Amino acid sequence: MKKIYVALMALSLVGMFFSSCNNGLESTADPATQPIAGKTYRANDAGDAYVKFTFHMNYRCTMEVKEDGKEPVSGSYYEWWMSPNDPEVFIRYAQGAYNTQTGESLSGKELLSGTYDTTAKTVTLSGDIDGKHVNFTLTEVQ
Repeated sequence: MKKIYVALMALSLVGMFFSSCNNGLESTADPATQPIAGKTYRANDAGDAYVKFTFHMNYRCTMEVKEDGKEPVSGSYYEWWMSPNDPEVFIRYAQGAYNTQTGESLSGKELLSGTYDTTAKTVTLSGDIDGKHVNFTLTEVQ
């Protein structure tokens, strides 16, 4: 009987350990201090081309790209970060992301960085994608 109680105590300790871990994905962004949270921003190119970012409340980020005359392509293997009350914005690859051509792990690598303009409600991002430097000025989608 004593062994059962010891085993239950051990299991409860293990359960508390795993339930108290926070890997960031259970976190919820605060729109009052992180104004991009839960919103979508889009940059239009010429024609019907665009790039669009959705900054989900759980710090995940979805990027959608549409080229002229083609169907949109989207990916949700990104995470975003913005310190509370700070205009800097970072987008990085989520845990488990990898380069499908080389097999290289991309987990945690920064993809784009920039700033949020509270007056214009725009996000300006820049970085290197596929060896090409890009700059985006994104406007909030209503």
